[in-house]
Amino acid sequence: MFEKFTEYVSETNFNSAVSESAFLKLTYGKSYREGLYRFFEEGKIQYWNGIVASCFPTYEGLIIVMSYDWMGRIFAIENSSQKVILFEIGSGDVYDTDADVLDFHDNLIAEHPEECLISELFAEWRKLNNNISLKSTDCVSYKVPLIMGGNDELENLDLCDMDVYWEILKPFILGK
Repeated sequence: MFEKFTEYVSETNFNSAVSESAFLKLTYGKSYREGLYRFFEEGKIQYWNGIVASCFPTYEGLIIVMSYDWMGRIFAIENSSQKVILFEIGSGDVYDTDADVLDFHDNLIAEHPEECLISELFAEWRKLNNNISLKSTDCVSYKVPLIMGGNDELENLDLCDMDVYWEILKPFILGK
C-alpha cells in the first residue's frame, strides 16, 4: 500500500501501513518536499476541523481534516464516503476528489503533483524566496485572494501564518 506515494516523498516508513488508518497514524505531523505537502499533527485535527467548519458550515461534523499543502488548502476525509475533499481557502471553493485516501496519495498526488499541489509554482516561489522550507504553521497566501479578485500568479503570493490566513478569509467565504 502507498508504494507510489512512498516513492514520491522518499519515505521508507510506510511499509508497515496495512490500512489507510495505519498510514495516517504514520504521517501525523510530517512534512514532505520542503513543505509542499504536510499532514496535521494528531493533536491539531479537532482544532482544524473546527476552523474548516467555521468557514464551510455545511461540512460541520461531516469531515476529518487530514493534510494541507503549501497554499494552506486543506484536504479532509468525508465521513460517509471516505473520499478526500479539498477546501480551497483562497477561492472559497470546495472540490470532491472522488478518491479515497490510498487512491488520493498513490494516484493523484504521486502521479499528478502539479495538478494536485501546484508543485511547479511552489518551486518557482521557493526559488524567489531563497529556497525556504515552510514551517508547519506557514502557508503561502494570496496577497489579494482570488475570492477578492486577486490574480493566480507568482507576484500575488506571500508567506503567511496559515491560521491567520484562514481567519482573515472566513468572512469572505461565509459571504460568498
